[in-house]
Amino acid sequence: MTIADTAKCMVCHATTEKDQPSIQKLKKFDDSKQPVPWVQVYSVPALAFWSHQTHLEAKVECAECHGDVAQMETMRKVTDVTTMAGCVACHTAKDAPTGCLVCHELQLSRLSSGPLPAWLRGQSLGK
Repeated sequence: MTIADTAKCMVCHATTEKDQPSIQKLKKFDDSKQPVPWVQVYSVPALAFWSHQTHLEAKVECAECHGDVAQMETMRKVTDVTTMAGCVACHTAKDAPTGCLVCHELQLSRLSSGPLPAWLRGQSLGK
């Protein structure tokens, strides 16, 4: 996922919510052709692999993780989706896989080339 260019945002915001301070600020960046200095709100721990694409293919709506962004004056964290508990709770509710390797599979290459740790042996992509 990427953040849209300001020109794309302003297609709608030239008329929609244009009097909001945050939209006026966005317009200034667009007018000056300067990039917006976005501040990252959500981040996933380094030991976890996470993909927007996988979740989009599973038909997870953006608002399920990020809340109703369209109604926010400023983007803020409204869910615990970047925590293991948040991921497991959501996967459990949607009957999605919850095995360790679902989120940690691609990180195995960072482990030593020796045998897998005892806690990881026998884990599968399933539940």
